[in-house]
Amino acid sequence: MAAEAQFRCDVAGPEALRALRDAPLPGGLRGGPPVQSFHRDIYLDTPDRSLFRRGVSCRVRIGADDRRTLTVILGGTAAALERFEADVPELDPRQALEAGSEPARRLRGLVDPALLRPRLELEVERWSRAGTGGFLVRRPRFAFFYDACTVRHGGLSRTFEELTVRRVADGGPSLLRVAGSLERSHGLRPLVLPRHERAAQLVESLSAEAAARRFQAETSVVLIAIDEGNVAFLPHEEGKALPFARGSGEEAARHLLGRVTGSRVGALSLAGSLHATEERDALEVWVARRIRGDGDTAANLIWLPLADAAAKIGTPEIRAPETLAALAVAARSSLIGAPGREPAERFAP
Repeated sequence: MAAEAQFRCDVAGPEALRALRDAPLPGGLRGGPPVQSFHRDIYLDTPDRSLFRRGVSCRVRIGADDRRTLTVILGGTAAALERFEADVPELDPRQALEAGSEPARRLRGLVDPALLRPRLELEVERWSRAGTGGFLVRRPRFAFFYDACTVRHGGLSRTFEELTVRRVADGGPSLLRVAGSLERSHGLRPLVLPRHERAAQLVESLSAEAAARRFQAETSVVLIAIDEGNVAFLPHEEGKALPFARGSGEEAARHLLGRVTGSRVGALSLAGSLHATEERDALEVWVARRIRGDGDTAANLIWLPLADAAAKIGTPEIRAPETLAALAVAARSSLIGAPGREPAERFAP
């Protein structure tokens, strides 16, 4: 266990963080050039946030060298913290909580580890500097961590930047003096909110934004035209794709049917709808059977047997996001069955 004193400051963007890490250290401290590293932090808590309510955080850090460190921090304020830390071999964070390390034992005295779940994950790009002090012999007194943090949710991401100043040994200057120097020189003030709670607030914001984007997203219709056990594709880049176009509803699907086959005649059924993702619009998947068409208009169609089309899903030949999503919907709904000719189903040019 280590009792430590530290504070964190919000930094106004990547440029400000870069300038800060290259600036002279505060309080008369000396330091060498910053050292870069990368890690991921996974924070765990119970569904009712029991640890947070008690000012406790549980974190598994995974370094770029695959080193895993379990950390339990007691005391949610920026003044004095108790830190229990140990390297752990377990790949699953929850398995690490069942082991015999000191932080795991401490945690079991607070909560049943079986109740803990990953709550959020942070990607951190860090630059570290050691601040040395002393007259005759200069020794490390403080560690300065300049962190660019990224949080992701629902295909969206946000970044924020922070400076953490942590005392690592006794001796001047005082932590208060270092904080005052940073405020005077760079306008930085200590943060009260723990980092994982700041990230959790961003996750909530991203969740609301993702929901709004899904609601406001454009909708496209994708057409699965079936004739005699074959599915119609159009040339797409260097492969094939199902016909799709912007729009919504049966009228849009029928318009697309007429555009690609030369006839709007056919039995249409809605196979399913999908929310928008980062790669594509919201989709309506329509299946067309008993279609009729014009030979000239339909000349660009490429007909593949159902089994062949299924076998090529995800290959360079069939990889358009709209096509992959539509075929997945059709497979789950069993609207595309085994290849076979229906008596009333015939593509008549």
